Amino acid sequence: MGTIRMKNGRNTLFQQGRRLVGIMVGIALFLSCSKNDDAAYVELEQAVLLTPADQLMEVDFEGLTFEWQAIRLSDDREIYYTLYLDTIDLPQSRPVENLRTTTYRLQNILSPDTTYYWYVVAKDAKGNTSNSKIGVFKTRKLTTEEFIRGKWMRDKEFRGEVEVSLTACERESFYHFFADYTFLGQSYEEEEEGCVDSEILASTYRLVGKDTLFITTKAGEVPMRITQLTSTTLQLSIGNLRNVFKRTEEGSHLNTLKEEYK
Repeated sequence: MGTIRMKNGRNTLFQQGRRLVGIMVGIALFLSCSKNDDAAYVELEQAVLLTPADQLMEVDFEGLTFEWQAIRLSDDREIYYTLYLDTIDLPQSRPVENLRTTTYRLQNILSPDTTYYWYVVAKDAKGNTSNSKIGVFKTRKLTTEEFIRGKWMRDKEFRGEVEVSLTACERESFYHFFADYTFLGQSYEEEEEGCVDSEILASTYRLVGKDTLFITTKAGEVPMRITQLTSTTLQLSIGNLRNVFKRTEEGSHLNTLKEEYK
């Protein structure tokens, strides 16, 4: 009976030893995996935004270039950058993703007189990421030259404070101002056969300051005062005669500018 107990004791001791070895191997494997995981993860530094500078005003809305400082790593891993740009303070729109360079020239035209927010997300080949700080800038306002470009349909006419009734054909008349300072004026009158051309003027124009417009005619330059200019309305005055025009989308510089980045 004593021998049997001795045998069972040895077996129990052997089994406990095997369990202990198994636990130690498990701990070693766990620690090994933890070390590998720690080695795989690298906390990337933040990209530093350079251009446009933070809080910059009067930024041009066409051909804007963004630039930031490259992130440096001790090994040869490549860094990819994604640019976020929006009119909300936590930008969602991405003009470009997985860029290897640290500059990007925006293809879209931004809206004038608008505040924009932007930041850059850096990512390495192993999936480690970092976000830059959020920068903010504001685009400049349109100049009178830019604002007036496009086609304007005749809408109303006033002599002094009295509105002159216009026919449907007269409302088909228009002024068209082009970016190269050429001008096209078309007038229509109502006849029995319908609307007919009464006058076509193809010439040039120039602006003096914000409120004076000169249109060239055969008789010379005709000065007009710009008494109202918005995105939809142009009002021109000559003496006590005022003509009100409404913008159309055709040929409008603003039509392009409305294509804000989505």
